[in-house]
Amino acid sequence: MSSEPYVPSEEEMREYVVVGGEYRPWAPPGDGTETARGAAFDRFIAKVRADTLREFAAKDIPAAVEARRTLLAEADRIEQEARDGR
Repeated sequence: MSSEPYVPSEEEMREYVVVGGEYRPWAPPGDGTETARGAAFDRFIAKVRADTLREFAAKDIPAAVEARRTLLAEADRIEQEARDGR
């Protein structure tokens, strides 16, 4: 895992602003945009998880070839589910 904190892309931050008015995914529920904010936050978390899995899978660990395939498949599944809204 990277030692640097994850920084959302400009597109991700814009999505939060559009659906919630400001970039505060931890804030208590607000008006009718809570569902959209929740979905945007879920996609954000899925992206972080998928990136972390891909970063780990990219490490050169000889005994982990099958684990690498599994991690990459899991990363792809996480991102696809987030895009599909599951």
